[in-house]
Amino acid sequence: MEYKIVLLPKAIDDLNASIDWYLSIDRNLAEQFVSEVEKAFQLISKNPFLFQTSHADYKMVNTQRFPFKVVYKVITSDIIIIAVFHHKRDPKKIIKRIK
Repeated sequence: MEYKIVLLPKAIDDLNASIDWYLSIDRNLAEQFVSEVEKAFQLISKNPFLFQTSHADYKMVNTQRFPFKVVYKVITSDIIIIAVFHHKRDPKKIIKRIK
């Protein structure tokens, strides 16, 4: 069973800000970043319970090539993405989104 990916508005903001940042450096790099995030989404949708639980039933997966993690929660047949977060950002910001 594949699960449906649903991005919350703040996760979309995270993603767009990161894409814009990579675009400011190089268009090809931005495209590669998007591809890596899409791969993470596909992996999550195929097997969302494969990854570690980080806080209050939220799980996270790291992207392969870029220093980002995708934070999500499984609710019935949906995967709710709450953040696409750079590893150097303060993890307390993720916890605030969870609460």
